Amino acid sequence: MRPAQYVIVQENGSLELLRISLKARDEEALPVFSLEEQAQEFLRVSDPGSGWRVKEFHNGELASLLLRLHTDVAWVLPNPLPKPLVVEDALLNLMDRGSFVNLLLAMGRGPQPG
Repeated sequence: MRPAQYVIVQENGSLELLRISLKARDEEALPVFSLEEQAQEFLRVSDPGSGWRVKEFHNGELASLLLRLHTDVAWVLPNPLPKPLVVEDALLNLMDRGSFVNLLLAMGRGPQPG
């Protein structure tokens, strides 16, 4: 089974990725979830408007998306809670795009022989 991640998206001719505000940094981050249920709950609670849905991406697909089409994503927030973000909690888990892509690619390869 290939590892998967879940992202909240909207498709209007192109694929838009939901971003959340990091008010303390005056920047935005892409929330990414390792469980579909977490993503669904986040979507329900945050209620960004109509047309948004949870989409599954295999790790390589998401890495490619971030490297090719969504190079404007600077920060990724893995598995945020579906409540208003406590700034300190968000910043502890915050990853830059490059580190997150490297993690996705490493997870996609699975355990390496020693």
